[in-house]
Amino acid sequence: MKTPPGITGSHLSRSFGAADGRDLLALDDVSLTVELGEFVAIIGPSGCGKTTLLKMLGGLLAPDHGSVLIGGSSTEMARRHKSIGYVFQEPALLPWRTVRENIRLPLEVNIRPNESASGVEKAMSAVGLEDFAAYYPHQLSGGMKQRVALARAFAFGSTLLLMDEPFGSLDEITREAMRYELLALWESTGKTVVFVTHSVPEAIVLADRVVVMSERPGRVVAEIPIDLPRPRDEELERSPRFLELTSQVRRALSAGASPAKREAGASPVTRELGP
Repeated sequence: MKTPPGITGSHLSRSFGAADGRDLLALDDVSLTVELGEFVAIIGPSGCGKTTLLKMLGGLLAPDHGSVLIGGSSTEMARRHKSIGYVFQEPALLPWRTVRENIRLPLEVNIRPNESASGVEKAMSAVGLEDFAAYYPHQLSGGMKQRVALARAFAFGSTLLLMDEPFGSLDEITREAMRYELLALWESTGKTVVFVTHSVPEAIVLADRVVVMSERPGRVVAEIPIDLPRPRDEELERSPRFLELTSQVRRALSAGASPAKREAGASPVTRELGP
């Protein structure tokens, strides 16, 4: 029997009520399949429904139309079995717990003592925090806090990680370094990852496939395979193929812009989706 994909989202649509009483269509008939162990990046302009889509894939938000399956089962079942992990833009650390204690928290809450020691230490070491295990969040930089959030997500036993612009609040130097730390963690665990970003280079560095969305209401306008070799490093970003893929993603973004923006060369979209 064929193994089902990691995620199957079929014909997903979602509207939200506006202040004037009208319904605002945020996401329109989006279908997306993510294979087990695949790293998929979702990119598109602000307000196109990327976060709405991610929440529906994780069962945090119900679609108005369509359905989501995780490993062939409902999102409710996947959440019940703790198969889904989340990493958001803000690390959401508990200030009274140390780095090690914050990473260990999901294991304690879900009573998984056998995973606690080895998984926590391995994840903490992978992001370079072993010397900061006894530090508290107020003693850490923004990048170090996000490393704690990454280690916490990977230390837990979930097979699927949904990541909503986890590096969006970081400076560009730290953000670039975090990309490769995330890749190292992912390559060592084989988790299935769906990663929302506004950065074209970030999407290409990380992903096996980039899903490009249009302006609101969000629709999938392109799915671009990233045929760059793994493991990946900074040298890859200077390769001709990397530049070709960057141009391909930007063209897809421009195609998904409004007619007015396309006539203007889609500069508001491409500026927003830097660096």
